[in-house]
Formats: sequence, C-alpha cells, structure tokens
Amino acid sequence: MNDFINENKYNVLSMNGFSEFQKDMNDHNILDINGGVPILNIPGIIHQDFYEEIGNVSVRILGIIYKVVNETFSVEGKSLFKKMGFNEDEIDVFLKTFGDNTNLMSRCDVMLDQEKKDFKILEFNVDSSVGGMEIAQVNEHMLRLSLYKDYFNSNDFYFVDPLEEFAKMLYKNSKNMGVKTIAIVDSEEYIDGYVWSLGIMKSYLEKKGFSVVIGTQKDLELRDDFLFVNNKKIDLVYRVFLNEDVKSNYSSLLPMYEAYKNDNLIIVSGLHTEIYSNKIVFAMMYDKNVQSILSSDDVKLIEKCIPYTGLVEIGIKNYLIKNRDKLVLKPVSGYGGHGIYLGWEYDEDAWEEVISQIIEDRTKYIFQERVYPAEEFQLKVVENRCVSEKYISTWGFYIFDNKLCGSMYRGQNVSSGEVVNAAQGAGMTSVFIEKEDL
Repeated sequence: MNDFINENKYNVLSMNGFSEFQKDMNDHNILDINGGVPILNIPGIIHQDFYEEIGNVSVRILGIIYKVVNETFSVEGKSLFKKMGFNEDEIDVFLKTFGDNTNLMSRCDVMLDQEKKDFKILEFNVDSSVGGMEIAQVNEHMLRLSLYKDYFNSNDFYFVDPLEEFAKMLYKNSKNMGVKTIAIVDSEEYIDGYVWSLGIMKSYLEKKGFSVVIGTQKDLELRDDFLFVNNKKIDLVYRVFLNEDVKSNYSSLLPMYEAYKNDNLIIVSGLHTEIYSNKIVFAMMYDKNVQSILSSDDVKLIEKCIPYTGLVEIGIKNYLIKNRDKLVLKPVSGYGGHGIYLGWEYDEDAWEEVISQIIEDRTKYIFQERVYPAEEFQLKVVENRCVSEKYISTWGFYIFDNKLCGSMYRGQNVSSGEVVNAAQGAGMTSVFIEKEDL
C-alpha cells in the first residue's frame, strides 16, 4: 500500500484518477447502503501468507466459539443465554434453529499491524447479515480505471469476492436438496435503505441458477406447511434482518419457522447465530473453568489473538477504575460502535461514574484490553490537490462454512477516535492480496 501511496502522492494524473474513481462510485451507486458509505481511494493490500494466516486463525477461533457455547449450554441450558442478556421470548426463538449451523456466515473483525505481522481479533460477527460483502464491486470498478489497473497489472495481486463465495456456498450445500427458489428477507423498517445491496445479492444467486424473491417478514405466508413469499413457494430463506429488527413482532416469523419445523425450508444462519456473536463469549474464553474444556493450544491461541476480556461486574470495579488507560467497555450485543467507552478518553471521576452506572443499571457489558492501532495513510483530493491523511483501520475477514472467503477494509481519520465505525465517519474500500513469491 505504501508503494502505491508514494507513487501517487503528488501526481496530477493520480489526482485526476482519484476524482474519476469517486465519480465512477457515485455514478454507479456503489456501496449505496443505508444512505451511502464513503469509499476510500487507497485499497487495502495484504500479503497472501498473512491473509491466509489470519484466515486460518479465524476459522480456529470460530470453532472454539462454537465449542464454548455449545458445551456450556449443555450444562447450563437457557441460563447461559440469560447471562448474555437475552429474554425468554428471544431464547425461545433462538432454540428453534439452535444447533443448525449449515451455511454459517461470519466476519472476523481484526486490527492488524502489517510491519510487525501482528493482529488482534476485536470481535466476531456470526450472522447472515455480516455487512460489507458487496465490497468486490469496488475492486471491479477500480480495475476499470487506468490509475489502478496499471499498478495492479504490474504487480501480482488478486482479490476474492465474498458475494461470489456466498453464492457458491449456497449452491454447493443445496444443489442436491432440490432448492430452486430463494427468498432474501429483510425487515420492513430497514429494507428501503438496502435496495442496492439486496439487488446485488439477488443477481449473484440468479447467476447460480436460483429463482430469487426479495421481501420482508410481513410477506411471509404459510400454505400447506410450505413457505410462500409474494406468491412464490420458497425452498431457502436468506435472512438479512437482525434479531433487534424483529423481536417486537416475532409472530411475523411463524410461517418461516413452521415450514422449517416441517422440513420444508432451509434457513441460512437462523437467529440463534447471534448467540455466537455475543461478546460475553470472548469473556468466557478467558474464564479458567471454560478453558478447562479446551486444549492448551486453543488457550494459547486465545491469549495470543484475542485481547484480554472479562465481564463488567461489582467484584472487579476497582480493577476497572485503576486500569482506565488500558481498557475499553463494550455492550455485549449490538452493532454500529454504539455504547462503547474508551477509558483513556475519560478523567478518573468520569470513568468511575461510567462504570458505576453500568453496574447500577445491570447493563450487560464486557471490558477488553486496549489494542493500539497501527497508523496508515490515505490519499484524498482536497481543493484540486492530493492530501495525505493518517488513518487507522480494521479489516474484516469473511468465514463462510468454515472457509476464508475474502476481506474488506474499513478506515477513518485518526482525529475521529479509535472506534472505527461508520458512525465515526469511517469509509470502506476493497482488499487486494499480493501473491506469494514462488
């Protein structure tokens, strides 16, 4: 990445190329998701061996997550999910598909330092709506423009399209099961903001020979134990909605679950997968009792790749107060970087007040050891000149059906703080992988 930046930092042709790139993104509505996502000019570039190493570790950690949750559930039952902050209604819905991990989808979010070949896994999003899968649209458009095409053609780079891998996974796992028609189902409240994204997914699945219907949970209808959406009989549901989107009206999902119960429907990543995303699982992996069911190699991997994590509770209040500069507090569930507290951004009194309020309200929170992000550079066109700005980033690595299936890059200006998220102004861009030297 630095080579690309150095070559283009003060180049008039580069400035024109970046302007052309942004115009192309706007003209084609690329990443027009929920109001639009800023697209960064400089792609993420990662060496193949490092990319594959992170992928292999992510697959292993995901396996540990399954084991920790499933074996703890076999002992504790529903009380485990209550500890995670889920209520009885949510738990009952999760149990309808719990244990069915076919076509499981996830994104491992990582902060990495390429110079040191070091990385830390910040969280695992295990869900059908893992976000950013459309990123290869940016790759493809980059390679149509001479600025990027010339650079990448002169080097040995390739990219992996997560949506293509997603479509291949569904085809492979359902081709012998008579699946002909797929319903992509989002929540009625949010579907309008994701029309572009859902349309892209639809086109990928249609290329694999599926008939595809897009609808909301209000369009689900049960006929003779089969699911219908917009008058079409459905064989497989790819749900885009989250538990939070529908938990006030679970009854709208009954047609889907009835068809599933009668073995007339496949559900990709049932709502139970949000259990695996719950950040309490990271705290569980540092619990000595839980570690007793893991191999010594698994424990070493956790300690190497996952920041030290624990539950926020009254018994460790003094520890949390004293280690303010080293700790992050995160809600155990939810997305979008909301409700996160960075200790080093608070004075002692304000930090103690935050901790006391969380404990008093009995809000489910974890603490996590601070990860220091590596700084990188992005180029922007400002007032007809190229400007270099310091950025920090997170990388998302897609794991579908226990296979590494591509990556995306999210970055934001260092002045926006250390929670890299769209709410803080973070942009996204594509990832190119540099092949190993033979």
